[in-house]
Amino acid sequence: MRSGLAGIVDYGMAMSARDGEIVTGDRFVVRAHPGGVILAVIDGLGHGGEAAAAADIAARVVETHPAVDIVDIVNACHGKLRSSRGVVMTLVSITPGARILTAVGVGNVQGMIVRRNDSADQPARDFILLRGGVVGHLLPPLRPSVMQVTPGDLFVLATDGVSIEFMTEARFGQPPEGIAERILARHAVHTDDALVLVARYIGE
Repeated sequence: MRSGLAGIVDYGMAMSARDGEIVTGDRFVVRAHPGGVILAVIDGLGHGGEAAAAADIAARVVETHPAVDIVDIVNACHGKLRSSRGVVMTLVSITPGARILTAVGVGNVQGMIVRRNDSADQPARDFILLRGGVVGHLLPPLRPSVMQVTPGDLFVLATDGVSIEFMTEARFGQPPEGIAERILARHAVHTDDALVLVARYIGE
């Protein structure tokens, strides 16, 4: 799947269910707000219908919560998920005017930034700091990472149904949809649900 938010990001997503399942407990959200855009990848614990239900609750909170502060959004998800299996999730907020990225991760939804460098065979990468825990059950102190971003930088988020080796696979020059599809094809482990979200920062 490919889409975009005009003037901010172009993004693509690829996902698959665990072998033998017809539903997936992984979700993503790309949400525009007046100050920028929020990207989220959510993984309901386990698999099947209960994991999907927990992920749906978290996705609705991210989509509809009036706050744009990602810590407030994670805290809101935590409150709504107390009677569910819970989720792990990573959120990224991009503020185009200031060229600032703020990120917070609870659990093991991996995230990285591939820095634009047209002359480099292997562009520089920064990795999103993750805190252990489960949203809905055990929420750690949330300390967002703050980084500068420039137009052309690429953001990649993936659930743990994708081998961590995907972090060597994001080639800068391809469209986000193609990167997401290639990562899923090469690194999905098939014993878990898998989702990859790739977004390229366009600018203001």
